Amino acid sequence: MMRTLHYVAVACALTAAIAVPATMSRAAEEPAVSAEAAPAEQPLPSEGAEASEVAAPELLLFQEIPMVVTASRMAEAITEAPASVSVITREQILNSGAISIPDLLRMVPGVDVMQGAGANWEVSIRGVMNPMSNKVLVLIDGRTAYNDFYANVNWYELPVVLEDIERIEVIRGPLSSLWGANASLGVINIITRSPAASQGTLATAQYGTRGTFRVDAIHGGHSAASDVYYKVVAARNEVGQWTPSSSNARKGMVDRDPAGEVTKLTAAAQWSRGGADWNLSAGRSDGGVGLFIDYSTTQRLWEETTNYASLSYERGDLNARAYWNGSRIAYSDTSIGTAIVYTDLYDLELLKSQAVGRHNLLYGAAYRHKELGEAGVSLLDGSHRQSLWAAYVEDAYRPSPKTKLVLGGRYDDHPLAGVRLSGRATVMCAVAPDQSLRLSAASAFRSPSFLESYLEVVQPLPPPLPPAGVWGNTELEPEKISGYDVGYRLQLAPRTSAELGLYCNKLDDFILYNYILEVPPQQQFQNLGSAVTKGAEIEVRHSFSPRLSGFANYSYQKTSGSEELMARHDTLVKLAPTNKANIGLNITDPDAGLNGSLLLNYRDKVVVGSASAGPYVLVNGYVGKKIGTDGREIGISFFNLANYRTQQFPKGDYIGRRIMGSVRWEF
Repeated sequence: MMRTLHYVAVACALTAAIAVPATMSRAAEEPAVSAEAAPAEQPLPSEGAEASEVAAPELLLFQEIPMVVTASRMAEAITEAPASVSVITREQILNSGAISIPDLLRMVPGVDVMQGAGANWEVSIRGVMNPMSNKVLVLIDGRTAYNDFYANVNWYELPVVLEDIERIEVIRGPLSSLWGANASLGVINIITRSPAASQGTLATAQYGTRGTFRVDAIHGGHSAASDVYYKVVAARNEVGQWTPSSSNARKGMVDRDPAGEVTKLTAAAQWSRGGADWNLSAGRSDGGVGLFIDYSTTQRLWEETTNYASLSYERGDLNARAYWNGSRIAYSDTSIGTAIVYTDLYDLELLKSQAVGRHNLLYGAAYRHKELGEAGVSLLDGSHRQSLWAAYVEDAYRPSPKTKLVLGGRYDDHPLAGVRLSGRATVMCAVAPDQSLRLSAASAFRSPSFLESYLEVVQPLPPPLPPAGVWGNTELEPEKISGYDVGYRLQLAPRTSAELGLYCNKLDDFILYNYILEVPPQQQFQNLGSAVTKGAEIEVRHSFSPRLSGFANYSYQKTSGSEELMARHDTLVKLAPTNKANIGLNITDPDAGLNGSLLLNYRDKVVVGSASAGPYVLVNGYVGKKIGTDGREIGISFFNLANYRTQQFPKGDYIGRRIMGSVRWEF
């Protein structure tokens, strides 16, 4: 392990050493930030010309300054965001050759990605990790993709296609003050392309080893008569199994081959009337995966159908939105049979921004209604409904051109958890023309899920024994987190930037199952223990030329748990690796017709009891070549090129090599 870590550290140092002295001449034309970087759903203005003085973006030269919306719920340059933010751009996505969003997230500092089976990934941020991670809020165009029953995200079946993504914004740190419950350790916002930016047709096909293939098509058009832009997206994906470990032979369990298969269909339209902009979208995802649900057991079968519909209205600095998420989950296990759970979520939200002198105010209110039902084998104590209310406000105040203060808070009213208050305070200042410092403190929470509140699985036993079973708990407190974050951004050279982050997160009242009776076994969800995670992240980015760019990052994290937590659920603390590092290169050469990327991903060893996983190094990448001038591209992508046979979860599948060929045609 030490030798592998040594090699990664040397590679990071070499990348920085090459990048820092670079003195290549400035490009003839500095890139402008695309208007598409701020999606139509975000009508709020940036903070004005003075904002640029904080981070001196004029020094970034070749490096385009991404615009982000998730950190403040308003469009702003990433250098102005009052949080630790990373952006995966469309160019990086198309050049990656990846088949999943978690594989893209591996390159982000502070993000933990673990794959337990062929179509099963878990993603967490800054420390706490478990086989059903539930402390990161995942959004698609600002609409929650969080499953309210199991309190997790089924990454493989998200109703979004990689080629339809404009960018992915990753916020590292608590953000319940703007996004409410479940934004505990961070927020991942997957932002798709607008219909206006999707004109024409893009068709993609990938086929490769281990029974993996992807086909999708995106078509966008414009109705001149009604001045409506529209797009339609269709996709079919399948992925095969990895190699089961000897300790995870799946004997007697419900298995699945392929490991995952899904069909996706989405549509969207946008139009303007009377000075107002409207956006309408809807979609469906239908498929199944083999679910690695416990590091010490095996797979179960998870089949899910997800539907959604969303309508947004924006006029000036006013934004209103309504959406619906509906899901049907069939969960199969040979020990219990098949349980079918239905959930519906209805969400209404109104937000507005307002500039008052040196203050930029954002305020809003939201209402959410959730319904839960079931069929087949019963997992619940009945059907349920919940209504939730929220209101929030945030003020970005600039006392001087070089200083920015952000203060915000949110009120949430949950029918079981009661009233919850979340807050954020951030100070940003320019300490030199090419350096900026950010200090942040925030609080957040995660509400109990439907499963944790209403589960009821009872096994009667012969008298006089009481029944065995597992129960939910309607008296649960929400999980709580307090986070402290220091960020330092600097320009090392005209084409080289760096960012350093230090953080400390304290988590309390974990919601976990606990034995209330050993014999016969009776378990109930309870609030158990606390943990503290401390860590550091450093990233260096360099533009070698307008065609070639690279980055290197390293993340360190250490989590300590309370005695109560370690005695019962030490997996939460031990699954996240201490050391992580990435090195990446990205090339886009229109003259030669070449596109591609190379990513080295290192993860430290993790040990849980007698089981362990890693360390490992993944070599992933893509090489593509344009054919002719009609928009065709052929390519080859590889995952784990060195075939480094490893487990990412203790007792999970052995992850091997995958090679895929691809054809992309844009016309």
